[in-house]
Amino acid sequence: MWNCGRESSEGYFVTGCTEFKKNLKIKVSCTNLYLREVELINMATYHKRKKIVAFAYNNIPFYTEFYNSKNFHPNQLVTQGDWDLVPTINKKDIRDNYNAMVNSNINAKRHIISSTGGTSGSPLKVLHDKKIIMM
Repeated sequence: MWNCGRESSEGYFVTGCTEFKKNLKIKVSCTNLYLREVELINMATYHKRKKIVAFAYNNIPFYTEFYNSKNFHPNQLVTQGDWDLVPTINKKDIRDNYNAMVNSNINAKRHIISSTGGTSGSPLKVLHDKKIIMM
């Protein structure tokens, strides 16, 4: 065991080992940098998700009606902690409201219709943008 420190009169361990101090500072700096990067990534994804919710509310009839029926408006998303306020949908909502879930501002010729395999029940129709699929 290294003998590079002593216990202070207050009961704290006081290190006298320079190498230990350097390594500790590097580890703390790396940890702080990592936590800061995680925080920035979380903020960026939160803002992207917030834009998607606002877009859906403003451009897709189903989401406008659905959010209004749940007393939700995208302006309620102020902090990352508010994400739990966003009402969620399920497969039944998609099946029952398929036509109302299409952005009416987009030409229907840009869509490709596919469907899921239906392993959990009946297949679910899904629209894809041709431009994205061709990439």
